[in-house]
Amino acid sequence: AIHPDDRGRVSAAIGESVASGAPFESEYRVIDDAGNERWVIARGQMMAAGEILAGVLVDVTHRKAAEAALDAERKQFRALLDEVPAHVVTLNGPELRYEFANRAFLEFLGRPADFLGQRADEAWPVPAEHIAMLQGILASGEPVFGSEVPVPYPSDPSRIASFDFMFQPLRDAEGAVNGIFVHSLDVTEKVLARRQVAESEERFRIVARATRDAVWDWNLRDDSVWWNEGISDMLGYPDLEPAPGWWIERVHPEDRERVAGTIRSAIAEGKDRWSDEYRFLKSDETPIIVEDRGFIIFEDGKPIRMVGAMTDITERRMAQRRLEAMVADRTAELREAVKEAEAFNYSISHDLRTPLRAISSTSQILLEDAGEGLGTYHRELLERQVHNAKRLGLLIDQLLLLSRLGRVEMVRADLDITALAQSVVEEINQAKGIGACEVEVQEGMQAEGDAALVRLVLMNLIENACKFSRGEGSVRVRQEGGAFSVSDEGVGFDMKYAPKLFLPFERLVRDSDFPGTGIGLANVERIVRRHGGRVWAESEP
Repeated sequence: AIHPDDRGRVSAAIGESVASGAPFESEYRVIDDAGNERWVIARGQMMAAGEILAGVLVDVTHRKAAEAALDAERKQFRALLDEVPAHVVTLNGPELRYEFANRAFLEFLGRPADFLGQRADEAWPVPAEHIAMLQGILASGEPVFGSEVPVPYPSDPSRIASFDFMFQPLRDAEGAVNGIFVHSLDVTEKVLARRQVAESEERFRIVARATRDAVWDWNLRDDSVWWNEGISDMLGYPDLEPAPGWWIERVHPEDRERVAGTIRSAIAEGKDRWSDEYRFLKSDETPIIVEDRGFIIFEDGKPIRMVGAMTDITERRMAQRRLEAMVADRTAELREAVKEAEAFNYSISHDLRTPLRAISSTSQILLEDAGEGLGTYHRELLERQVHNAKRLGLLIDQLLLLSRLGRVEMVRADLDITALAQSVVEEINQAKGIGACEVEVQEGMQAEGDAALVRLVLMNLIENACKFSRGEGSVRVRQEGGAFSVSDEGVGFDMKYAPKLFLPFERLVRDSDFPGTGIGLANVERIVRRHGGRVWAESEP
């Protein structure tokens, strides 16, 4: 029985054959006695003046199954070709019509597969020599290969891609050529990378020729080393092709083991650069001091190459040694001058203190013994003389302290700044004639430094804050991060004069209003600077 889905088509074919008398042929499905579907092909001819249709019925089930399997394989193969990154195209017949083009080729063209079925010379403009090559393959049956062939992008002819091509002839069952299989691989990135490497190598060679340094390129795979002209210009080895190991043998014997060790360590530890300074023997055995630097190139984690340059720094090092010797001489001279200045300062201070004590004491005696008989004017002169003598003595002491602060040996230790500040406040408030000063000291302040010098800083700053507050407002000692501050609510100052505050003898107030020597803040600045810090002052209305 004819398959229900094919009955109409078969009946129509029979009717047409009966009506026209033409031969009948149709391929269709039937259902056998076991209920299985089978394929048959029927061929017939009208006989007996159109009254009888005679013919044969052939079972083609196995052929149809083979054709279905072949079609499935063909679809699977084409699906696989769509996934490969290479361009795959088949041209069929003597007219070279496009039969198949995979996805990669269509993406390169930037168009759909609407050209399938067209001839190679009508799908898009193709050079005549290209068509001639294809015709030659059909005629000869020989494949054609091309390497890194430049091809313009169809969408942008100004851009050029590079392809490796294979044109392989296709043959039918009898061995006759009936088409061409085209495989092309885009190698543009490889070509550009090689071109960049070549350009980089050329730049390297140009720089190597231009420099006076001895440039080297060490192939770690075969232990060969290339040197530029610097090996002759700097080292005096003309027309030399050094063998492996030549360089290390020319390193000064006393430096050789160390230098070889640093290179081995750099390579073994996977570092990308190496440098060392050592003595190298020139062609006349004269040692020079060189600075050698190299970059290590890795491939898949393995060192394959090392490129570097050797610079002659002999003159630089000799100049540095001469400079160091000069500095040492000047330092010795300076130390001697400082000793002489200290001796002079001590002598001056000693020689000045004696007459100052005499002036102060005799004036004080006159005031005590003859004070009632002196007039107001003469008494004021004597009092002024006593005051100035004492002030000059204090100034001499401060100057001596300032000169010593830069040389006194520092003993650093962890310090309790809170406790130091509290002891300073207690001492100030107990001092005669100063009076009580309200000072707020933050708890838990810590630092590192010389206890005696840091206490001197706190003494100067807190004493100044108390003096300029005149008992009004509070003085605060605080720590914020690594900075310490002493603030007050006193008279303040004009900020444009702030840079002068820490210079010796620079005072922004009259001595009659706020007595002082002008040395205290200079001492603070020097102590803080010796501790590696800085000091500054701020004032707000």
